[in-house]
Amino acid sequence: MTNIEAPDAPRLAARLADQATGIPSLLAGCDPSDLERRSPTGGWSAREHLAHLARYHEVFLARLDRMLSEEAPRLDRYRAESDPEFQPFLALSVGEVRARFDALRAALIARVSRLTPSELARTGVHPAFGEMPVALWLEFFLAHEGHHMYVMLQRARDRGRGATAPGGA
Repeated sequence: MTNIEAPDAPRLAARLADQATGIPSLLAGCDPSDLERRSPTGGWSAREHLAHLARYHEVFLARLDRMLSEEAPRLDRYRAESDPEFQPFLALSVGEVRARFDALRAALIARVSRLTPSELARTGVHPAFGEMPVALWLEFFLAHEGHHMYVMLQRARDRGRGATAPGGA
């Protein structure tokens, strides 16, 4: 087995800060209609993906609080479609969503940067992935966000050339 060093709070906070800087580049030069384009199968638009990411910051911060205050809490899968708190995010303009995203990202980075090694080792239980330490939940958060950023790029930039096919990098 490869010996991989566990991430510490400053490195995780830096990764959170760095990944978020890519969103403006993904959307730069797009018309408002580009950001509202849905997939042919009805999948979310780029703006809706961004709204999901903004709302998920609130969800994740609440999950983080639970993992730090409870012993291995069970954290069910998040389904935006079942979340009444997601609907207000969908009603926001791109600018308003970006402002919410930025404020929530700053709060998440501040929170993560203060985590101690023992807090990073606390756990929460995912229904598919099992018990995971906070550090791995943060990796999961980044991977989940990266997926949505990729789909945002597809939705915003597809001009009928088939970029909506999954995995078409």
